[in-house]
Amino acid sequence: MTHTFEYVASGLSYFQILNIVVHDRPEIQYIINQHFARINGLNNSKFSLLYNAFTEQKFGGLFYKMYRNSIYKVHADSGGLQIITQGKKMTPELRDVIYRQQAKYSDIAMCFDEIPIKVTGEKSKIGDTDSRTFDTENLEHYARATGKNIRRQLEVFADEKTKSQPMLIVQGNCYDSFMKWTEFVVKEIPTELHQYIAGVAIAGSSLGSGYLEDIERVAYIPYLPFETKYAHILGVGSAKRMLPLIALLRSGYFPKDYNFSYDSTSHTMGLAVGRYYIDNGIIQIFRHLDKNYLRIYNDMNTKYGLERQKIDMKKFHKIINSNGSYYTQSKKYVDNLAKEYYNVKVGFVCSMIDNFTKTIDDCYKSEKYLLDVANRYRVLIETNALLKIKTLGEFQNWEKEYGKHVHSRRISNVELSTLESFM
Repeated sequence: MTHTFEYVASGLSYFQILNIVVHDRPEIQYIINQHFARINGLNNSKFSLLYNAFTEQKFGGLFYKMYRNSIYKVHADSGGLQIITQGKKMTPELRDVIYRQQAKYSDIAMCFDEIPIKVTGEKSKIGDTDSRTFDTENLEHYARATGKNIRRQLEVFADEKTKSQPMLIVQGNCYDSFMKWTEFVVKEIPTELHQYIAGVAIAGSSLGSGYLEDIERVAYIPYLPFETKYAHILGVGSAKRMLPLIALLRSGYFPKDYNFSYDSTSHTMGLAVGRYYIDNGIIQIFRHLDKNYLRIYNDMNTKYGLERQKIDMKKFHKIINSNGSYYTQSKKYVDNLAKEYYNVKVGFVCSMIDNFTKTIDDCYKSEKYLLDVANRYRVLIETNALLKIKTLGEFQNWEKEYGKHVHSRRISNVELSTLESFM
């Protein structure tokens, strides 16, 4: 098998790598870049970062300048959802500002997709499926609008003479709607420009958030009417949610040399919420020193030599539970303390990502390990059946036999009486 994976870390505010203290301190940037470089390419997984071209515009140049050389790629989100939730009006002028930001400071740029969803009530929270309905009637309208957005994005990129490439975000609520969406989007983009689109990004925002929906959206990828061998799976940060893709890769369902990336805040936010991924599971830490701190310390010490840097268990615990005041005295930064702080804080997150991508790689290399993990998540039977699927027809038979037993949180495609615009 010759597929490649790319882990894209989002939620950079949790990383603290854009804090003011880092901007003019090459020695701190060096420590952060060392951590990034170590996990880039580790466990058969490239390491990339994603920033928001709307909410983090002022950091775009700094981010690209400080960290581009130690990671695989820079991904830039469009910020479309944030524009809406902040009550700002989406205009062609604002889109162009975002496109030029993406062109200057990213390698991969998400498009502005027009989500085919209607909502009952005042608004719908992220992940909510009960108050949403898939807008089947206006699917073509939303898809063609998305295609026009991508065409304009490509025009701006050409004007900026950038090597950055947009991702075609695919929406849908079933096999047919995913195919139709892609077909309508592509029709709005001149054929000669297709080569400048990086690939497809598979969204679940109009499909649903259950495990069945996770399986369906990856199974549709190789049949989308757009020629590519690169797909990005939006918002995936758990081993369980990666199992369907890995099972279908092992079965031969996907062509060879297909490349995949996926983004998550699950691990970047780990330090903020006191969670650490290790041995294919999560352990929780609180402020008091306990055995879980020792387990994390030993794991990181093996990788980064904390003892050699004179960071013992007591100091490690203090840094984990400190903010920027750790490295300030009399309102001045203390360089050696700042180095310790960022070595531990960024190392904590990178160590988790290392552990996670190792789980993914082990599943990819070993069917036995894959099934062991599936058994742990109680999806052994359906995962084992996916390992035997090679064609769309076989997958559709799988859906009939196993789909009804798999957890589903599907967005309804039945029109409701009172509908509001998606928030």
